[in-house]
Amino acid sequence: MTYGWAILIIAIVMVALFSLGILNPTQNYCLAQVGFLCKNLVFSAALAPPWYLPSVTVNLGTTNGPWSSADFVIVPQGEVITDTSQADASNPDDFYYWGYSSNGRYYQVSGTLEPGQLVNAQIFINPDFSGLGSTPPTIGTKLTGEIWVMYTYPGGTQLLSEVAVFSTVATTD
Repeated sequence: MTYGWAILIIAIVMVALFSLGILNPTQNYCLAQVGFLCKNLVFSAALAPPWYLPSVTVNLGTTNGPWSSADFVIVPQGEVITDTSQADASNPDDFYYWGYSSNGRYYQVSGTLEPGQLVNAQIFINPDFSGLGSTPPTIGTKLTGEIWVMYTYPGGTQLLSEVAVFSTVATTD
């Protein structure tokens, strides 16, 4: 009887891990932090014109708010944001470096983002990121990282937060 319960618990844990994509590396997952929403993540290798830049399209939102503005970026696994200024967008620890702001590649919410509201964000990945290799990604290329947001509460308080961690495989071009 004890072995039966142990096997049942192990089976439940395995199903949960598989459904989150942890045991299935080809499945996309986006695990939102407390206070954020993240759904329907798709990684595009972007091999066709006009962009030639890889991107992640995902539904993002907040359970807090409202926010008067929000900018979302992809930060690859192993990288850290320590600088939030736009002064040096060539510095890898800068929020705007990952957003490649000189060409407007981060996703910017226009208007107010209300609690529970989702935006369909297409976030371009900085082409300087060497983790994708020296050649453009193709279908099947894996990308793991974090989604970060810089947002402003009405009244002017600007904050930087990690929205979610994700793992994905390029499925479209």
